Amino acid sequence: ALGSLNSEQFNAMPPAAFTAMKPTQVGAMPAALISNLSPQQVGALPATAMVGMKAEQVSALPSEAMAALKPKQVAELKPATAAGFSNEKLAALTPEQTKALKPAFVNALTPEQKAALNS
Repeated sequence: ALGSLNSEQFNAMPPAAFTAMKPTQVGAMPAALISNLSPQQVGALPATAMVGMKAEQVSALPSEAMAALKPKQVAELKPATAAGFSNEKLAALTPEQTKALKPAFVNALTPEQKAALNS
């Protein structure tokens, strides 16, 4: 259903529409739509829904929206999403977001990504 929306319809969804999303719904969002998410929409996603996030979706997530991720949301990211993080996105994570990353996620990072995370 979400995949059938165009970017204008998707952008018009209020943050409250994101509060009940399930991992499968997040996983079904095309990266092209993810690239249009507002910080408010991202912040409204339940932490448990982040389990559905894929690497290409993380890669498409705008920096402003990435900054809106709560530590609980970051903690739910699967190790497979590590590939979607650019060095710049990792370096921009807040100390709270970085602390929330699970060891399995950190272990999935490349040496270059780990260096960016700790910069």
